[in-house]
Amino acid sequence: MALTLLWPPAARAQVADVVRPDARGDFRSIRIAGPRGSTPQRFWLVVDRDPRGLLCRDRQGRAWIALRYGSVVQLVEPEQQNEPMWPEGKPTLLVAVKPIDILVDARFRERGKATVCRVRANSSFVAPIQQDSLEQSLIAP
Repeated sequence: MALTLLWPPAARAQVADVVRPDARGDFRSIRIAGPRGSTPQRFWLVVDRDPRGLLCRDRQGRAWIALRYGSVVQLVEPEQQNEPMWPEGKPTLLVAVKPIDILVDARFRERGKATVCRVRANSSFVAPIQQDSLEQSLIAP
């Protein structure tokens, strides 16, 4: 009779989860529970298919920028953002945007530069990206 068990047991990597939206699609928290506490959801994919782009507002609420569908944005100051901000009762995320991800830029002096702005934290507009998968895609040939 052959022994079919491996000894010692093979190590298995754990894959982190992503945050989940509520019934209305809003991301009410950006914290991912894990075995050693919670971590912030750092990377987000723009899933809004509006041909005019996803509006990204500055700190005064002005929508000077529209982001491209499929862009990846990164949360700014993730340790300070335990929950999305709630201006006008709608959750938003403060994100860093690269110039290549900007579809429309109505700014005058900062046009073509990386920026920080707010996007709606709703599954109609953005989706959380599982960080381990993102890092694998950057490493893979």
